[in-house]
Amino acid sequence: MSENLEKKTEQRRWAMHALTQVLSNQRMLDEALGDVPPAQRAWVHEVVAGALRCKGRLDWIIDQLSLKKRPSGGLRKALLIAAYQLLNQPSVPQAWIVSETVDWVRGKEGEAAAKFVNALLRRISDHVESWRTIEWPDSSTESAQAQWASLPEWIWRRIVRDHGREWAKSFAVASLERPSFWIRSRQPIEGALQGPLEDSWNLDSWRPVQDTAEYSAGGLFVQDISSQLLIDEFTEEAKRIFGGLDGLGVLDLCAAPGGKSSGLAWNGWKVLATDRQADTPNSRARFELLLQTSERINRGRIGPGRIEVLDRKNIESLPLQDAVWVDAPCTGSGLLRRHPEIRWIKDEKTLVSLQREQAELLREAATKVRPGGLLMFTVCSVLRSDELESAVHHARLEEFEKVREWSLSPHLEPRGDGFSGVLLRRRSAQSA
Repeated sequence: MSENLEKKTEQRRWAMHALTQVLSNQRMLDEALGDVPPAQRAWVHEVVAGALRCKGRLDWIIDQLSLKKRPSGGLRKALLIAAYQLLNQPSVPQAWIVSETVDWVRGKEGEAAAKFVNALLRRISDHVESWRTIEWPDSSTESAQAQWASLPEWIWRRIVRDHGREWAKSFAVASLERPSFWIRSRQPIEGALQGPLEDSWNLDSWRPVQDTAEYSAGGLFVQDISSQLLIDEFTEEAKRIFGGLDGLGVLDLCAAPGGKSSGLAWNGWKVLATDRQADTPNSRARFELLLQTSERINRGRIGPGRIEVLDRKNIESLPLQDAVWVDAPCTGSGLLRRHPEIRWIKDEKTLVSLQREQAELLREAATKVRPGGLLMFTVCSVLRSDELESAVHHARLEEFEKVREWSLSPHLEPRGDGFSGVLLRRRSAQSA
């Protein structure tokens, strides 16, 4: 076997491994990619993330062309990766994609399966442009519309209910794109365009900024433009209400891995940061990242803003705070470009469990807000009624009044991640 062919075979093997870990074992893609050797990781990430983003449409194409056979298991996964490549990697010769996939299937599934895959992929490659531009199924069922949107039907129905069909269509199209790579930096970034906010910079592709001296010194960090916008506008509302930030602090109750706390500190807040500390590898790793992030940002700080990380069990004894921010665990439906696996590993049972947790966190946060203080509640989700409004309703925050709401989406300016958010203010004793 030639060195190049051996490399291609190894890449496809790892891509199949990562896709199987996500779809069959319900692992997040970043976690599954951790198994992949560094030399293979970029290619594997590209094709697996792409296949997951487009899976609804790809499944529809595969089922249209396979008629009654409806391939499953490893065969389905091999077809998903190859179909994604045929439709989205025009610089790669189609014959190579077909040949590599057929050889892979022959070695795993036998000659009959290889012939089936060869015929199906050639039918896709013969009409690539028409498959790339599948028209909106206007008069079809919700199930067909959800497939066009490459979304599970339960998510599609909820987005349509909350925002309307045209909004949902635009959201779905935007969510099939790769996300932009945003940095917050005090100094200009070579090759980056300045964004709409102070210190915001946009790169056209990912770059290992964590390997730079500026990153280590706390002079820059990675943060999507929607998160930057929320932090800036929350800060401006606080300045308007309090007359400035001098001496004011904010408790970031769901802070790991530390991006939001970093932005708040840069904006001049004194940040108390904490997060869940469950005895699991993922929870421990996230809290360790929070500690590392806070240390790095404090090292490069300018002005009064800084981060202090607190053990979660010490929150109950804290005095009342000027502001508390809860960025609650959620479905992540606003992050489908960045984490496409969310579409396929979360379901309605997950949503019900999250709704209870969101309301509990919001109730807990409300007890730490001083009279006249602010309570910010956000979810990286576009399911407003199921996550944002449900949590506020069930938390029963009668002593709070609404100041402002947010609804961000990748198809709306500034075209960052999707978020739903609300800013509440606790009534003072005089106005109660």
